[in-house]
Amino acid sequence: MTNTTTSKSIPRSSSAIANNVDLLTEILIRVSPKSLLRFKSVSKNWLNLISNSNFALNHALRNRNSSISGLYFTSLDSCSAKEQMKSVSLQGHQNLPTLAFLDHGAGSEFPIRIQSSCNGLLLCDCVQIVWDCNRTVVDRITMSYIICNPTTQKYKLLPQPCGCVSGSYGCLAFDPSKSSHYKVLLVFNSTNKFEIYSSESSSWKQIDFSKAESFSGGVYWNGAIHWLTEEENVHTRFDFDTEKLIEIPIAPKPKILSLDKIRYCEGCCGRLLLIQTPLFCSMEFEILEMDRDYRGWILNCNVNLASLINELPGIVQRTDCYAFHVASVVKGENGDDFELVLVFQEPRKVICYNVKCKTMKVVIDSVTADFDKFICDHGPYRPFRFIESLSPV
Repeated sequence: MTNTTTSKSIPRSSSAIANNVDLLTEILIRVSPKSLLRFKSVSKNWLNLISNSNFALNHALRNRNSSISGLYFTSLDSCSAKEQMKSVSLQGHQNLPTLAFLDHGAGSEFPIRIQSSCNGLLLCDCVQIVWDCNRTVVDRITMSYIICNPTTQKYKLLPQPCGCVSGSYGCLAFDPSKSSHYKVLLVFNSTNKFEIYSSESSSWKQIDFSKAESFSGGVYWNGAIHWLTEEENVHTRFDFDTEKLIEIPIAPKPKILSLDKIRYCEGCCGRLLLIQTPLFCSMEFEILEMDRDYRGWILNCNVNLASLINELPGIVQRTDCYAFHVASVVKGENGDDFELVLVFQEPRKVICYNVKCKTMKVVIDSVTADFDKFICDHGPYRPFRFIESLSPV
């Protein structure tokens, strides 16, 4: 005999959830962005809810510690679309979204490259490549800047800055746990000015400071963009709250090595981490983290990858370049530890190495031969993080 009461209550319960926006929000806010994009086709109500900017903000707040899904490796000196970008998924079973939607939708005839990534958003620029008669790149001229979300395939072409964008590079600052708005810091090397774009005002603002500086790279952490410079015992950052360039003395120990010995610098798990090695071909290095009050760097741990030689047969101890590339630092499975994403050139593998447990897992067992140039520490290539996100642009 069929229990009619139970069979009728199931559709009634489903209908009650579907018609209760608050209850439905509490359920969907726990679902991954990739699944939510598919759920938009369930009904018009679901489409409107998931597309709402407030839902996107609350989803980001609920999932503020989202793990890194993969990495984009880009070539900064190629105008060939086929050679411009490679991607690596850290999930092991899925491809990362491409940026083809920018080529078709951004309305630019120029190649597009990634300049910065931050919590699910990418800062890209349209670049005009200047060649000489021997087809050698002699200059790369930024024509415009674009903010995009690879997950949602949405983008925004930023208005032109106050000054000429040629000779500039941008750093993206975005923390969805604090605000749904993002900022872009435009750096003009060997000058005494920055420009800041705010998505809240949709406009640029020029910031002047006392002396001309020369910066490279730039890492967003703790509400500021941080740089490594050759100046000893000095830490440099641009603070977005005060809109000031801050240079402060820091403790001389542990000693920060020259820039050519810095393997990696990025924020992870609420920390600003720096990886450095004194020897060019060494399998040993130290991981430092910045004190949150900026009093100096603190030694987090020393790492020796010699044990991997036995676990990964074929590793070549090269003397002409690094045997591996530190592509990223990601949150570990336990949440309170972290893992190094390492790309080996011989053998061509991508692995995750847990620093605390001293264990490893192979993410990609064999990368293609043409990937070598994207993992060269001394080439114009660098990885950018991909995090699934619904954040609007």
